[in-house]
Amino acid sequence: MKFWGPGSGVYGRGRWRDSRGSADTPSSLKRLLVVQFGQLGDSVLSLPALDFLRDRLPATEMTIGCGMPMHELIDLWGRADRIVPLDRVKTRDTNRFYAAWLICQFVSRIWRPTPDAVLVLHPNDEMNLVAYCTGARRRAGLVVRRTFFSRLLNEPLEGAWKAQHAAASYMALVRSFCGLAPFERDIPVPLMKLPQPVERNGRVAIHVGGSRKQKRMAPESWLEVARGLRAKTGKEIVFISGPEEPELAAELARAMDGAKPLSGLDIEQLAVEVARSGFFVGTDSGPGHLAAALETPSLTLIEQHVAPRYHTLGPVAQHIRHTGIRDLEPRRIVEATLSHPAFPKGEAGA
Repeated sequence: MKFWGPGSGVYGRGRWRDSRGSADTPSSLKRLLVVQFGQLGDSVLSLPALDFLRDRLPATEMTIGCGMPMHELIDLWGRADRIVPLDRVKTRDTNRFYAAWLICQFVSRIWRPTPDAVLVLHPNDEMNLVAYCTGARRRAGLVVRRTFFSRLLNEPLEGAWKAQHAAASYMALVRSFCGLAPFERDIPVPLMKLPQPVERNGRVAIHVGGSRKQKRMAPESWLEVARGLRAKTGKEIVFISGPEEPELAAELARAMDGAKPLSGLDIEQLAVEVARSGFFVGTDSGPGHLAAALETPSLTLIEQHVAPRYHTLGPVAQHIRHTGIRDLEPRRIVEATLSHPAFPKGEAGA
C-alpha cells in the first residue's frame, strides 16, 4: 500500500520505510536536519550529541530546528550552520488554524533545500511527522512507544535508551545513526564556553522558579535558605526567576536586605549571570543544567523518580534527591551547599 506524500513512503514489515532506501552513509550527507524540541534542560543535555555530530560530519550542512527560546542556546553553542526556531507556546495558546499555519511555515523553512537525513532528538509525534514531510531518505529518532507517527521514522531507536540518562540517550541515537554501538560506558557530560570570558565572583545565585508546580519550593523556604547562607558565609545572594514566576525574584529580594533580583533574562544573559556566580542553587530545571555545563559549582534539588535520567552532570555538579520538594528542609539545603567541595570559601564577592 502506498502512502502518498513527500518521500513516497511505503508501508511494509510493520514500519514506514522509504521507497528510495537509506543507503547514505553519514560522511556522504550534504544536509542534515536535527530537531530538538525539548526544554532548556533537554537542550543542554543534548549538546554532547550535537558536538559528536559536528565533529564527525564537519563538511555536512547542519540545520537545527528547535523551540523558542532554545534557539538562543543553540546560537550560543555556535556550531550550527542554520537555526530554524518555532514558538511552541504560541502554537499551543493560539487557535488551531493559526497554529497549523505557524507549523507549516516552520516546515517550509526546514525542507528547503531537502535534507538528506533528519534526526529527531526529543520524542515527539508532531516532529516525526515533520521529519517525514521533509522527504529525507533517513529519518532517525527516539521512540517511547510505537504509534502511527513513530512508524514515519525508518531508523527508530527503541527500548534500552529509556533506562539511560537523557544525555546518554541522545548520544545513543547519534552514535546509532553513525553506525556505531549506541552506548558507551560513561555518560557524556555537557560543557559550554561563552563567547566572551566571564570573571567569576563569590556570590550565590538561587534559582527559585520551576516549570512545574512539583518543582517549586515555597518562597519562605527559599528565604530561609538564603538567610542561612548569608548568616554563615556573608556572601551576596541573587535570586533568579524564570518566565513561569517573573515577579518571585523581586519579591524575595525585597524581603531580604542586600539581595538582588534577576528576572526577564534571555538565555545568553542567564548564562552570563550563572557563569559569573561562585555557586548555584536551584531546582531540577534548565538553569541548573546550564550551570553544570558552564562548570559553575552547583547543587540542584531533584525528584527521586526522575533523578537517574535527569540529574545534573559535571565535575562540580551535585544534587539532592527528594520525594516532595515542599518536604525538603531548608537546613538540609544549606548544609549540603556549605559541604560542597567546590563552594567558594574566599571573599563574599560582588
